[in-house]
Amino acid sequence: MTAVMAPEQRIAQCVDCGVDVAVESIPGVAERFLSKIPRRCPEHQARVEAVWQREWELEEQARVEALLRDRRAFSGLPAALRELGMETLAGRPRTREAVERWAHGDLRGLLLLGAVGTGKTFTAAVAAWARLETQHVTWMSASAMVAALSSAFGSDERRHALEVVAGHGALILDDLDKPRPTEHVAEFLLLAIDNRVNAGSRLLVTMNTAGEELLTRLPEPYGEAIVSRLEGYCETIKLAGADRRVKA
Repeated sequence: MTAVMAPEQRIAQCVDCGVDVAVESIPGVAERFLSKIPRRCPEHQARVEAVWQREWELEEQARVEALLRDRRAFSGLPAALRELGMETLAGRPRTREAVERWAHGDLRGLLLLGAVGTGKTFTAAVAAWARLETQHVTWMSASAMVAALSSAFGSDERRHALEVVAGHGALILDDLDKPRPTEHVAEFLLLAIDNRVNAGSRLLVTMNTAGEELLTRLPEPYGEAIVSRLEGYCETIKLAGADRRVKA
């Protein structure tokens, strides 16, 4: 059995100020390597460690900012709807509270209902921008999804739409009731919603109509299944008011 050499105390000099520093060393081969390690007094060692800590924090901050930029870039959120903060919902406290819970809290599903121009898409964009701080969110209008799913096989648009349908991450479907999809496309819409419900993911849907009215736009049996999932999974917020896009 090889004997283990006991550590010894020796004196080295701080590489920054030259004062004596007591260090532990192990006699033998290892000493040649240990002697090459810069030794510092407690004061200068603390300064060096503070620099290392700051460098790590800056690297971590840069990593987080890069991830956030990527999430925002690949979210699909239209440029005109970016950088909308919660303060823009100050006049609608109940809506703001629901959006905050969806973006930061325990609310998994949110359904925004209202007539044209009442701020559904605007409100959904606020929710998306806040949620992107911590999680990737996919934004897609139902019309764009229907068009993409109906495009040529192998096209980039169709491939992206199929990835959204098959995904389980946070999804915002804007204006669900605008298109009148075929049975084939309605099946994909149901699958996109069902995947989020089954995974317990964030789901936010905006539309003008609900319940029986929505069923008239969606082919059966998919319409009834979609309505059932939305009503069971989402908290519903009804937005009222005049059309914001029309100037008085």
